[in-house]
Amino acid sequence: MYLVVGYELTVVGYGLTAPTQQGRSLAMYRWFCSSKILRMKQAISIKNMALRDVRSEGDRLEEQEMELKSSQTSLTQGIRRLRQDIKSLVPRLKDRELEVPEPGFPLTELEEDELPTGSA
Repeated sequence: MYLVVGYELTVVGYGLTAPTQQGRSLAMYRWFCSSKILRMKQAISIKNMALRDVRSEGDRLEEQEMELKSSQTSLTQGIRRLRQDIKSLVPRLKDRELEVPEPGFPLTELEEDELPTGSA
């Protein structure tokens, strides 16, 4: 009688007998381990996909941040130009004796804190 990897072998005309209880246990253990390994590989794959998604979302957010900073800078410069235009037009309109309504905002040059330039 020979014991090979959980299977009991007998020499009866070159045939094998049915696996022993130990052989069945080993087969179940192997199935359980391979199933566990498969689940672990699936979990790793899912996590890798999620990581790729997060990285691509991070890249997209960085691009969006750059676009927003550019827009903010452009809008800030536009607001400053408009305020300067208003300040230069008011004296000319008063010289022509035209009524100039008071603006609802200060015409003085803005402080850097009040209107950011986007270059931070």
